[in-house]
Amino acid sequence: MIAYTGGPYDLIYLAMLIIPLIFLPFIFEIFSGKQNPIENIAVTLFGFFYIAFPLSLLVFLFQPGSTLFLGMPVWLLGFFLLVWIYDTSAYLFGVRFGKTKFFERISPKKTWEGTISGAIIASMAAAGLYFLVGTIPWFDWLALLLIVLIFGTFGDLSESLFKRSLSIKDSGSILPGHGGILDRFDSVLLSAPFVFLYFLIRSGI
Repeated sequence: MIAYTGGPYDLIYLAMLIIPLIFLPFIFEIFSGKQNPIENIAVTLFGFFYIAFPLSLLVFLFQPGSTLFLGMPVWLLGFFLLVWIYDTSAYLFGVRFGKTKFFERISPKKTWEGTISGAIIASMAAAGLYFLVGTIPWFDWLALLLIVLIFGTFGDLSESLFKRSLSIKDSGSILPGHGGILDRFDSVLLSAPFVFLYFLIRSGI
């Protein structure tokens, strides 16, 4: 069962946090003395909206009294499991069987074979979670799966677009061989806001 127990006041507190974060960079830039202030502000706000804001929304999925699985809120755990199962299986099957390019202009290595295989494996995982956690209806798992498949894919492509526009191969060196730390979270970042919206809708907020 999905239930948001925090009430609308938590959303007000979130807005009280977001509003200063949006406008304080303008003030800081006045005193920084750095060149290209518009670009500096844009990069700062981009990092906030692309990384910090989506991840902060996931906190709302961790609600008191929510259904637990392996000691974690099942909706949050299920989201991460589906994202990483989809990403990993799409990569493995794409490397092994991929021939048809999915979006070559942005991500030359991404293939239809890998994407479809990843979607099938993620669907099987969602079905398994439904049977393991009988308190959450099947259509909620289906909705979560569709959000991950659609917006997770766009998240992956978006991160590839950013790297290509900056002419870099990896987004960092923390995880060697993974394309950078953002490659592990790019699908999460774009799908998290839509998971949050669905969570609120199902909770009747």
